[in-house]
Amino acid sequence: MKFIEVIPLKQQRLRLEEKYWRDADPLSSTEFTFTRFLVPHLAGYDGWAIFCDCDFVWTESVEELLAQADGQYAVMVVKHEHTPADSTKMDGCKQTSYPRKNWSSMILWNCGHPSNKQVDLELVNTQTGQYLHRFSWLQDNEIGELTPEWNWLVGWNKEPTHGKPKAYHWTEGGPWFKNYRDCEYADVWWDYCIESAENLSKNQNKESASITWVTSLSRSYWNEIGELTLPSWEKLPGNVVFVWDDKPVDLGFGKNFNFFKDVASVNDPWITEGMGSYKSDRFWKKSRVQIWAARKFQGLVVWLDADIRVDAPISKQQAINLLHPGDCVAGTLIAGEEWDIDTGIVAFNTRHENFENFIRTFSLVWYNGDIYKIPMPYDHIALAHVAKSIPIKSYVAPLKSWPTMPECEPDHINRYFVENSSVKQYFTHFLGIDNKVNHSNSIRGEARIVKAEKKKK
Repeated sequence: MKFIEVIPLKQQRLRLEEKYWRDADPLSSTEFTFTRFLVPHLAGYDGWAIFCDCDFVWTESVEELLAQADGQYAVMVVKHEHTPADSTKMDGCKQTSYPRKNWSSMILWNCGHPSNKQVDLELVNTQTGQYLHRFSWLQDNEIGELTPEWNWLVGWNKEPTHGKPKAYHWTEGGPWFKNYRDCEYADVWWDYCIESAENLSKNQNKESASITWVTSLSRSYWNEIGELTLPSWEKLPGNVVFVWDDKPVDLGFGKNFNFFKDVASVNDPWITEGMGSYKSDRFWKKSRVQIWAARKFQGLVVWLDADIRVDAPISKQQAINLLHPGDCVAGTLIAGEEWDIDTGIVAFNTRHENFENFIRTFSLVWYNGDIYKIPMPYDHIALAHVAKSIPIKSYVAPLKSWPTMPECEPDHINRYFVENSSVKQYFTHFLGIDNKVNHSNSIRGEARIVKAEKKKK
């Protein structure tokens, strides 16, 4: 296969380079409405290039399309007869109808064709949208035709009448928009999303250890609670891994990783497609670190929230006996009811035969819209959702064995789970803002007393 470079047409950059200076057009629904016509110039009026809108998913190699390039044509396009009935698209954008609509949404450019020399910076920046999108600088016989499979308008083209899609185009709105979650071929998009997210996660260099402990946090969270809890992790056996949103703190033990350099990518679909919200973004990050660690570190991988204190030294064998999920693919704190689950502690059996299916299903919850179908967009509820079909071991005594249920806020019930679990001997989970504040004040108060006593001496 030939080397193929993908270059985004970033309007801001093109403006800074003084290649694009058009005023904003109220009819433009994307920032590449006109910049697509700069392709011959950007390619130096040489060779072949493909432009396509950003709402495409390709399921066949572009090599197959390039093989159809015919030098007699200046451009080759799918010649749609597309007249949409709706007045809006893409979650509220205005839908504009015009002749040759969507012809320009995927263009196989013959950049060196003599007629394309007319498409210079002046023409692109001054001509009307009507002129450009209708390819009015060309004679009709200079516009070659491609089959619909290469620009398959989802919801418009139909199988088998128009063939079978090879490049899906969600021109009127795709599954990444809330209102289009269940649109036609949504499964193709979700498959792409999860595969893209998995490929972008940098887990190529696998490391093997009998047990690996992992958490994630920021410097602000370190100042809030991490500096009081994480030093106790030196009592843990095996690998200890910290994933930081920003500048790491050297604790004198463990390994430091950066979220966007080592774990995920700034090009992850969750970010680039704006699929999250503030609350779900926080827990997406946590889930991505869990998934990354479970893939990167072979053996028993244990996630601990950064607000967990290790109360007593634990040997490697004790940890394995305590936390290994056994016949299950994962273990966590579950206490009977469907959503009564807390992922403050999660152990992954990465050698389980169902591990890949489990971790993929868990990851997909965040990309296929399921995260918004469950009660709250939290990682622990996502895990409970997965646990419906994939059994997870519980470290908590069943609710029926508890003498009484605690009278406390629902947010604090999971803290009670730890106190009724097999892990209570080794871990304290400072779940809840008030619990963190009280613990922080208590520790810092003790530190001030110690300092005062030292001064007296």
